[in-house]
Amino acid sequence: MASRLRALAALTLILTQLAPLATVLSQGAVPDVEVESIAPDKVGECLPANFTVRLANGGDGNATNVVLRVSLPGGVTYVQRTGRVNGTPVEPTISGGDLVWNISEAGYDPLDPGDRLDVEFNLSAGCSSLASTDLTPTVTYEDDEGNPYASSDTS
Repeated sequence: MASRLRALAALTLILTQLAPLATVLSQGAVPDVEVESIAPDKVGECLPANFTVRLANGGDGNATNVVLRVSLPGGVTYVQRTGRVNGTPVEPTISGGDLVWNISEAGYDPLDPGDRLDVEFNLSAGCSSLASTDLTPTVTYEDDEGNPYASSDTS
């Protein structure tokens, strides 16, 4: 009887320790969209400068409903008709000082594991000033089950 109780106690301990692992395994594949900004040091002198925000899904699940929001520094403006996603013209929505691309609505849904997108655009500053190129790109997305995620980068 004592050995059965010890075996039952050991089994209970093992099951207790495995329960969190079972929860993680049952959650399924999870996307992990990484954000990288590629920017020049300065913008200005009446010349537009090219910027790229690279999105890469390094996770093992699909990313859906992907939206990229780029917060612009003061004194910098978006050059109209320069927005591109993987070379295809896609104009952002301008909301205050932010540029917003709905990547999913542009036809890039889902962003599969291993997929990479380059969002390119030009910015300009006034002719009499040089402006910082400190962008704050943030991407929001969901997994296949609708769980929300967000990633960002500052360059």
